Amino acid sequence: MTARATPDPPGRIAWIDVAKGAGILLVVFGHVWRGCANAGLAIDPAVYAAVDRAIYLFHMPLFFFLAGLVLDRSLRGRTLTGYARDRAEQLIVPLLVWSYISAAFRVLAGGAANRGDLPLRDILLYPFVANDIYWFLWALFLIQVALAAALRAPAAGRTAMIGLLVLSLAVVAAGLSIPVVGTALHDLPYLALGYAARTLACRRFGRGAGAAGVALFAGAEILALRLAPEGLPGLLTAAAAVIGFTVALAALHARFAQSALARGLAALGARSMPIYLAHVIALAGARTVALRLGITGLGPHLVVGCLAGVLMPLALYRLAGRLGWDAALGFARFRRRPTPSGLQGRAPALATWRARSSAR
Repeated sequence: MTARATPDPPGRIAWIDVAKGAGILLVVFGHVWRGCANAGLAIDPAVYAAVDRAIYLFHMPLFFFLAGLVLDRSLRGRTLTGYARDRAEQLIVPLLVWSYISAAFRVLAGGAANRGDLPLRDILLYPFVANDIYWFLWALFLIQVALAAALRAPAAGRTAMIGLLVLSLAVVAAGLSIPVVGTALHDLPYLALGYAARTLACRRFGRGAGAAGVALFAGAEILALRLAPEGLPGLLTAAAAVIGFTVALAALHARFAQSALARGLAALGARSMPIYLAHVIALAGARTVALRLGITGLGPHLVVGCLAGVLMPLALYRLAGRLGWDAALGFARFRRRPTPSGLQGRAPALATWRARSSAR
């Protein structure tokens, strides 16, 4: 195995990339927003709470839902072992690498970090309690492999999926926090909902569906802001917001697919993993520099933080690709050596290449 990455797989679904692009922008903004508050910048408490609740209601459930939409596609033609190995490469490797990178930056930042110093024991165990934002990678891995295993069991698969879902809903309703699998159980319903709605991935949505999506999303946000539901009501509110947001974006993409905004969001969505992995370090560094330069206004910090949180990871992604480090950093898949069966399929081409080489 070498650290050269293969290109993105063909057949990407453009509107799902658009939704992922919009989602990753919300992730970056949400962390900039919270970082500014933690740094002591002047923000009206009511405004801060409203914006924070509006974003955190649905922006991470959105990614679980989108993963559910394409779960069937990603499982097609694969064994469970092969799928689990692929998921580990794409999720667990970045979890380990970037947890330690994040821990290293916290140690280097020292007192400049919002959360203070990090003891040596916590540094060593950093990836194994899914610190920082990287809990998402661990939760997504557990959910995808668990649902894949259930789907691969012909007789008991449906029963297993229903059992997992019931357990998840019970944990959410009781407000339990279970070590290791807690975040996965809390977010499993969103991925299961995406899987149940997987036929949406190949549909085109018209204006009526777009308007209904906007109305559903707005209604869920208003409910969340006014009542702040928790437990099962909170989960249902978040699910409604996710569905409304997704359908609205799909309808907009069907109408404006060739617009610069749609293409830009799709490009960000296709690169959402590098942005996700590196944006917190980038925006924290930008905020620290801005504060040391005497910049204390909220507006400049939001602009600088969001730009740094998007552009710096993209620059790192491009540099890593040129250096052949993108797979090692979790930005792309590792390229494996051809298997004997793969070599057999390429036998004519190999024979031609050998003939040309011997003639030189």
